[in-house]
Amino acid sequence: MSVPQVPRPGGAEATQRTFRICLIDESVTKSQLHEWLRTLKFPLHPSVDSRDTVDDNVLALSLVPSYDGSQTAAVTFSHTPRMFIPCKPRRHIDIAVEIGGIRNDEIVIDCDFYGMTPLYICAEPGPTVDIIGVPGLSSHAFGTWKDSNGHKMWLRDFLCKERGLKDCARILIYGYDSILKDSTSTMTIRDHSRKLLDLVRSVRSEPESTLGTVLTVYIYLPLHWWSLIKNKHADGQWKKTGPPVRLVTMRSARGAVPTEASHDQVPIDTDHSEMVKFGSRADVNYITARDRLKDCVEWPQTLAKASEIAANQIFEMDGKNTY
Repeated sequence: MSVPQVPRPGGAEATQRTFRICLIDESVTKSQLHEWLRTLKFPLHPSVDSRDTVDDNVLALSLVPSYDGSQTAAVTFSHTPRMFIPCKPRRHIDIAVEIGGIRNDEIVIDCDFYGMTPLYICAEPGPTVDIIGVPGLSSHAFGTWKDSNGHKMWLRDFLCKERGLKDCARILIYGYDSILKDSTSTMTIRDHSRKLLDLVRSVRSEPESTLGTVLTVYIYLPLHWWSLIKNKHADGQWKKTGPPVRLVTMRSARGAVPTEASHDQVPIDTDHSEMVKFGSRADVNYITARDRLKDCVEWPQTLAKASEIAANQIFEMDGKNTY
């Protein structure tokens, strides 16, 4: 018998939320983690009876080996479990739990996604390309790429299904604290970029994490020339409810170098926040982004194969390696 849909509770727990779970034991499987998350209880709306579980509260889940020997998960809930409610921006949770009969003594739960978060890695023999999503200033590492009207996040939920990417790629997102409100940070853009490169080196420090030369494709969010002004509401929250304004010139928004071909400058008819939020694999803008990513991945591979063929031909002609 199926469990009926439960209205979302009021307050801070009413909306879908995504959390990162770090330091999961490497022997925990995705199905074991899903089952544990599915059984977590959450507060109910007062109009609902005493039941506080639904058939499956987990909307989406990834579980990927991390570069420190553990695993990292990114889970989206339709209702925030009681255990996760204390987790707020800049406030993580440390817990010890048993998942699938396996003791996990130091799990860390957060919603900031600072640093490097793996979302997918292909099967053996391993990735030949790293795809890293880098959000804009004062943006969230996960929320930047998540559909505004649903729970899908294309770097986690779509690319892992795409032919030409699913068999060769590792997909990660990089988060950094550039929030202006109440900030006391002295970090510059250059500091954040150095931190990113340092983490890329850490990700590749594990022998099993790479196969030969690994190409890195960075996806970053440019500043679109249209945006919505953020207004401060009575609850103290800043929300994009203001009128649309043109922030920069078209030339600045494109961010193209003089040598870039005009056909490589692909227009997307939306504001800067929505331009990388895709709700389905059928979204025409997602298809464009996906195919451009495939081009970035396939071109070096094609070039390498051509070089190998040319080298073999020279070897066969001369009877020796001329390099």
